This record gives sequence, C-alpha cells and structure tokens, in this order.
Amino acid sequence: MIDIENLSKVFSSNNRDTFAADRVSMRIAAGETCVLLGPSGCGKTTILKMLNGLIPRTSGTIRINGRDLDDFDIAELRRSIGYVVQQICLFPHMTIEQNVSIVPRLLKWDKARTRRRAAEVLATVGLEPGHFLHRYPAELSGGQQQRVGVARAIAADPPVLIMDEPFGAVDPINRESIQDEFLAMQQRLRKTIVFVSHDIDEAVKMADKIALFRAGRLEQFAAPDELLAHPASDFVADFVGKDRELKRLALIRVGSARVADAPALSQDRTVEEALALMNAQGREHLTVLDGAGRPVGYVTQARLSAGVPAATLESAMTPATSVSLDDNLRTAVSNMFRGDIGWLPCTDGEGRFDGEISQAAITHRLGQTYRERR
Repeated sequence: MIDIENLSKVFSSNNRDTFAADRVSMRIAAGETCVLLGPSGCGKTTILKMLNGLIPRTSGTIRINGRDLDDFDIAELRRSIGYVVQQICLFPHMTIEQNVSIVPRLLKWDKARTRRRAAEVLATVGLEPGHFLHRYPAELSGGQQQRVGVARAIAADPPVLIMDEPFGAVDPINRESIQDEFLAMQQRLRKTIVFVSHDIDEAVKMADKIALFRAGRLEQFAAPDELLAHPASDFVADFVGKDRELKRLALIRVGSARVADAPALSQDRTVEEALALMNAQGREHLTVLDGAGRPVGYVTQARLSAGVPAATLESAMTPATSVSLDDNLRTAVSNMFRGDIGWLPCTDGEGRFDGEISQAAITHRLGQTYRERR
C-alpha cells in the first residue's frame, strides 16, 4: 500500500516558486495499478520520482506498506521498488540475462538462484528464455527490449513497481500486445504499481485507479469507470473526451449486461417450433444451437413467417458470431457493427450458449451508473 499525504514539491528559480506537486493526497491499495495521468508538465513524473527518492520532497509524507519513506536507506528503497522507464536503458554490452540479473546480483543472490529467476521473469513477460537469455539488446526489437525492461524491474520481486510511460516508445500494434501481457502478468503477481501515462485510453485499460493532474494539483482520483461517468470538473470532462461513454464500453464485461434468459433452440428443431417459441415470448429472433449447446446462427420471425422452405432450423438459419461473457462491451458492439445486427449470442467458458447481449441491454447497463447516483 502507498499512502501519500499533502505531498508538495516546489522548484524555485529567479525568486519565483513553481509547484510541481501541490498538496497531493491519495491512497493506492496493495495490488492496485494506479495510473498518473495528465497533460505535459502537470507533475506526474515528479511524483513518480519522489516515490523512488530520486528527488526530495518539499513537504508532505509518503508511506509504503505503513513505513515512512524517510525510514528507508536510499539504496534499500530503490532496490525494493522496481523502476521501468520509457527509454528502457538496457546495458548494451550485457546479455539479456545479465541485464535482468542486475538487482539480484546487488542483493548477493547465488548464481543458480539468479539464473533461475532471470529465466522465470523472461517467461513471465512472454519471452522464451532459451531464445533470449544469451542475446544482446541490439539483437531485440523495441517491443522485446521493453519487455526485458519490465522483467528487470520485477526480477528481485519488489512489492512496488513504478513505470514512466513504459509503452510510449512502442509502436501501436506491439503496444497493445505488451499491455495485454502486462495485465495478464499483473493478475498473477498483484504488484502495487504506479504508472505514468498521458494517454487516456491506456489509463482506462490499465488502471484500477486513475489520478488525473493539472498544474501539480490532483483534479480527480477514482476508478476508471467513475472518472468517465462522473468527471469532477470541466477540466476532467474535457480531458477524458466527449466520447467517454464509448470508452466505458471497454471497462464493462458482457456478462454483467447480458439477458440471461434469452431463448434458443437446437438446429434439429422445426420451423414451426421456432415460430411458436418466438410468438409465445414476443421475440423477433432466436439463437440456433448445435448438439453441444453452442450457438451456430439465428433465425428471424420475418424470414420464417415468409415461408422459408426448410425442414429444420439448420437449413433456415443465418450464421452468426458470438461473444464470450468475459469479453468487454466494446468487443460486443464492434461485432454487432461488423455483422450489421443489434444483438449477439453469448457463450460461457466452454463455448456454450449463455444468454444474449443487445444494444438496448448495453444502453441500460451504461445508464445503471447514473441511476444509482440519483
């Protein structure tokens, strides 16, 4: 856990004081990822450097797991906090194994333990140890070097990880892949992470909490959905963008918005049975399932009522995609647009039918946040 109370940093020049951080207070729970967000010059990197003792505080307190920063020996502090920077800063004359092993060697781990740990953390960030351990940084792509930087930061298993725009120098395709791998890694490791970004979409995707700054002041500290749904000021609303409801789609799982009792029939059932079920439930469409209960298509009342010549639903259905309950609503909406359809069948972890998601259900789910505030 990281507790920050009334933290300030003042730079003085030409008899003028500039607040890079102005009485900032927030609490980051153990295992949370907090993204420090804001425009250039807002103080987010200054706060990151104060956390690691790279620059001194003017006033205020920082406690890590209940221990005041002033109680740490500076070497002990920096070895207990993993640090990932945008420029990566791997040592070019060292192998990847040697780069990753720097802190364990400083901590005087034995060689066997250090080698095991280097292989473990490379695998954790998606790099095959046998292929990468003995290569040099110049032999790796920018995205691979960035992963090595993360591996080096977690090699000694520090409880806290701080990251200064760690994916900013990576191209968009690799950035998304590395972000996904990092999220999967965090699910396993549950480090307390403080992460600087200037990208609202990255912050929404990566954070448990977002701290949004302007001119050294903390404008809002909240979970991503809270920040998007209830911006605390006009500045916050402008920063997160007019499309903030669309950004919220990436935060909400299909399973929380689906209609669980949507009807479906096996593909070997008749057209008459399908029409009877749709009429009884007032439905315009029906999901068609294979013998294992997986959705394979759909039929509509309009088409079946028009007298489609078919003995079973298998020959009358239109093939359709589906979404998993674990997918987010953004994925669901994208699939709906791609298929020119206003709903989709949902599947469980085994691929079996488990309700459906519709545009109306998504609208209702997004509105739930506002209804709960009334």
